[in-house]
Amino acid sequence: MYLFNLTGVGEILISVIVPLYNVELYIGKCVTSILEQTYCDWELILINDGSQDDSGKICDEYAKQDSRIKVIHQKNQGVSVARNIGIESSLGDYITFLDADDYISERYFEHMLNCMKVFSVDVVVANMCEVAISGVIVGYQNKIAQEEVIASNVAMARCLYERQLSPSVCGKMFKRDIWKNEKFPENCVLAEDIWALYNVLRVAKNVALCNKAVYYVYLRGGSAQRSVFSPHKMAALDVCEKIVEDSYSNLQMEIYKAATAKLVAVSFQILLQLSTETPKIYHERCWNRIKKDRYTVILDTKVKNKTRVACFLSFFGGKLLKAAFILSKRVKQYICKL
Repeated sequence: MYLFNLTGVGEILISVIVPLYNVELYIGKCVTSILEQTYCDWELILINDGSQDDSGKICDEYAKQDSRIKVIHQKNQGVSVARNIGIESSLGDYITFLDADDYISERYFEHMLNCMKVFSVDVVVANMCEVAISGVIVGYQNKIAQEEVIASNVAMARCLYERQLSPSVCGKMFKRDIWKNEKFPENCVLAEDIWALYNVLRVAKNVALCNKAVYYVYLRGGSAQRSVFSPHKMAALDVCEKIVEDSYSNLQMEIYKAATAKLVAVSFQILLQLSTETPKIYHERCWNRIKKDRYTVILDTKVKNKTRVACFLSFFGGKLLKAAFILSKRVKQYICKL
C-alpha cells in the first residue's frame, strides 16, 4: 500500500539537486533514472558548473521535454557552490542529492518517502551500490540489511567510519527544514559532504535506513578525490579537524573517535597525492596527524581495514606506503574496467 498518490504531478514534494561538470557521457542515465521514477511529484535542479563539453546542452534538451526540470548555468565554482545554489533555488519539502554520473532505482523516491513518513524521521538513507563503467555491480559503499531507525549521532559515527553508511550526502533524503541554516563549505574541494552531514545530523532527530531504495555509484576516474593534489585539498583536513574538536568539546565521544579515524584517512589520501616537488609544509601536516593518531586508529576495530593497514605501514616510512597505494590503485582501476 502506497502512502502517496503516484499518478500525475501535483504539489512539488521532492527537490532533486544535481551539480554537473563535464559529464556528457553520464548525465543522460542520471536524468532518465529520475524521469522513470514511480513517484512523480518532484523537481529536478541541474546546476551546470561551467562544463566545457555538451553536458549543459544535454540538460537544456531535457528541460524542454519536462517542465519539472530546471537548468542553472554558471561559471565553474565547484560542487559546494553548485549544491548551495541548488538548495536556494529549490521548492520541495524534501531534498535529495545525486552526483551527475550516478543513478537511482525506479522506486527510489517512493521507498524513501514511505520510510520518511512511516518512521517519522528527518533523514532517510538508501543502499549505495558500486557499479563499474560496464554496468557490472562490484560492491557496496553501504548495504542496508533491514529497515530500522537510529539516532542521528549514531548515523554520523557510522558515516565517518564508512563501515555501514557512506559519508556522502548522496543516497540520502532530507527534510528541508534541517537545511535551513546549513550550507556546504565553499572553500573545500574534498570532504565537503562530511561537514554538511555533520551539521544537518546535529539538527536531525533521527535517521531511517531504507533497504529497498538503491543509489548506484559509478566507479570512474576524474573525480576530485582521484585527481592530483592541489593546495585547496588541505581544507579537507580543516573540516575533519573541526569535527574532531567540536565533537570532543560536546562530549560526543563516539563521533570523536570516528572523526579522528576519518581525519587520519584523509591525511593518507592527501599524502599519497603529494610529490617530491610539493612544498614540505603539506607533507609535514599530513605526517604529523598520522603520527599523532595512528596508535589510536590501529586499536579501533571499527576503523576500515585499509586505514588501519596504512597506519601500520606508516611506521616503515613513505616508500612502502606509496608502493602499497600504487598496487591498490591498480587493482581498483582494473575493477572499474570490468
